[in-house]
This record gives sequence, C-alpha cells and structure tokens, in this order.
Amino acid sequence: RWQLAVGAVFRGALARELKRHFDVSFREAGRGQWEIAGIDPELLSAFSKRSAQIDDYAGPDATTAQREIAALATRRGKDLVP
Repeated sequence: RWQLAVGAVFRGALARELKRHFDVSFREAGRGQWEIAGIDPELLSAFSKRSAQIDDYAGPDATTAQREIAALATRRGKDLVP
C-alpha cells in the first residue's frame, strides 16, 4: 500500500544526496523516475538491457501492469542462491 510513497521518498532523498555530494542534475525518465542528466544515451542503453527486454516483450507503450507481466515472463530463474 505504501510502496509508491516510500519509493518516491527514497528517490527524493537519493537525488538530494547525489546533488549535494556530486553536484549533478537530473532529468525525467518517465513513470515518476529520473536519471542523471548529461550521460550519453548510448552508455545508458548499454546498462539498460533488462528494460529493453521488457520493452521488446510488452512494447514501449505498455501499461505498468503489462510491464510487470512482461518482467515476470522474461525473468530468468536464479540457479544459485547465496
């Protein structure tokens, strides 16, 4: 019930601390998310393989529920548990 609110508070605190310690700026990344501004889009895509898998399965305009289904459908099993 509180997951979205707690997540928003966490992301706000994280952004504040990153800005304070590293003097970075942010840009909207959609769905209430943000990312550090000024990072090359090619570099971002190199580290966003999971999002690309979900987009390929559900489509870029999928709803949150459709993305959750796609995430579960495309997630690999965890063979080793530490």
